[in-house]
Amino acid sequence: MANKKQKEKEKKKKICIAIGISAGVIIIVLIAIIASSLLSNKKYKLESDESLYVQIVKTAISIDKLNSSGSASSKACQAFKSIAKAYDKNTDWFTSSYCNGIFYADYNDTEKSSTVTLYDGNHAAIYVFDKDLDYLLEYNFVDSTSKGRSITIDN
Repeated sequence: MANKKQKEKEKKKKICIAIGISAGVIIIVLIAIIASSLLSNKKYKLESDESLYVQIVKTAISIDKLNSSGSASSKACQAFKSIAKAYDKNTDWFTSSYCNGIFYADYNDTEKSSTVTLYDGNHAAIYVFDKDLDYLLEYNFVDSTSKGRSITIDN
C-alpha cells in the first residue's frame, strides 16, 4: 500500500513537472513572438516639415493629374531622401541629381495608409505612411521602369 502511494506521488510529481515545462516553453515562445513582432514593426516618426513636404508632393501629383502642371520645391523632393535614410541609413535611393529639373511620382491612399512612390524610369522608391502622415511604416527601393506623374522642380 505504501508502495502504491509512493508510485502515485511520483506520477503526480512527473505530471506537475511536465505541466511546468510545457508552461515554460509556451511562455518563452510567446515572449519570442511578441519581441519579434515589436522589432518588425519598424516605423519612423516624421518631423512636421517632412510631413508637410509629403503633403506638398501629393498635392503636386494631384495638380498634375488635373492639368499636367504639378510642381514642388527641390526641398520637398530631398525630404523624401532624408525620410528614407532616417528610416534605414543603409537604404538605397536615387542618384544625387534626382531632385533636379523634374522628378516622377504617384500616390495611392487607402483607409489606413498613404503610399507615395517616386520613380526615375529604372527604380522606384516606395513609401508607406500612416493615413495622417505622422509615420513612415515601410520603405522599399526596387527596380521599376514606371515613371508616374511628372513633377517640375521649383527652386
